[in-house]
Amino acid sequence: MTKSKVLQTKDNLNVPKKGKGSGIVTLPNPKTRKGKEMLLELLRERSKRTKYNKILSYFPDKGPLRRELYKKHTAYFEAGVEHSERLMLAANRVGKTESVGGFEVTCH
Repeated sequence: MTKSKVLQTKDNLNVPKKGKGSGIVTLPNPKTRKGKEMLLELLRERSKRTKYNKILSYFPDKGPLRRELYKKHTAYFEAGVEHSERLMLAANRVGKTESVGGFEVTCH
């Protein structure tokens, strides 16, 4: 097993160099003040990314909001393969704008 090279970032996080976008990060020591500050900054960043990337939370594979529970929504998306015009007729406040229109436009 070869040892991977480590990049030193401006935040002093050790990020192994394993190709593009590996996402592997060595977390700071939570017992030190600097480590706690760095962890707090990481939590803030995660919160910000979650808030501004809402699309990632729609129709996940697993969990309480998994896509298999939204049969009519998935049927609508699947119909898009053959039909360029479709209708989503549903009640008020059930997520037509965000989860059907917005999600599909963003994915394409």
